[in-house]
Amino acid sequence: MCLGEVVQQRFGVEPRDTEVIQGQDAILLCSVVNLQGPVQWLKGGFGLGPGPVFDGYPRYRIVQQLPDNNGIIVFNCTVAV
Repeated sequence: MCLGEVVQQRFGVEPRDTEVIQGQDAILLCSVVNLQGPVQWLKGGFGLGPGPVFDGYPRYRIVQQLPDNNGIIVFNCTVAV
């Protein structure tokens, strides 16, 4: 990388719709290349917060096993409405 070169962040893996059997856990994969700040997941357009756990959403948790993995796990899934 050259001095002054702009490195833009981008999705390495974008979240996808996921189906599971009711009561099972779902993992939504996501990774950001050249991450330039904190990752925030949205639910219905509302920011859940910086994580890894979210006030008011005990079933959601960010999975950060690797520096470029910012997936989220949803425990005990219920029927979508």
